[in-house]
Amino acid sequence: MILRKKITLDEAKKRINDSYEVENNVINAVPNPLVSVYISTYQHVNFIQTAIESILMQETTFPFEIIFGEDFSTDGTREIAFEYAEKYPDLIRLITADYNVQQQANHMRCLSACRGKYVAICDGDDYWTDPKKLQIQAFFFFFFIR
Repeated sequence: MILRKKITLDEAKKRINDSYEVENNVINAVPNPLVSVYISTYQHVNFIQTAIESILMQETTFPFEIIFGEDFSTDGTREIAFEYAEKYPDLIRLITADYNVQQQANHMRCLSACRGKYVAICDGDDYWTDPKKLQIQAFFFFFFIR
């Protein structure tokens, strides 16, 4: 477990402003996503491909986007994130910076990028086992929560 000192709100805002989104076509390809899937990652090289593939395998009747917050990993995770963003430019919005912004700022920048009515979270060291997970979750929220 990596323990990091909390940063101030002003410092988090500065780090968010230093962040950028890698060029993609998601805004055009998915103009109105019902769900934004938010994946946050830092130093997850042994897990990140499984996490991403579990999101890509989702079978839905609605549009969704993937917001991928990569926090300047040095273990190979960053390179994998860029590979997937390049391979799926109509689905993955990669948000990063040229230094480690830390968990708070990474979380804030990714959540602010989400355009979906609903947000589903999958951490970079986690994965989903059911290809209908998003469909079931959205159905539940749409019919029982809204």
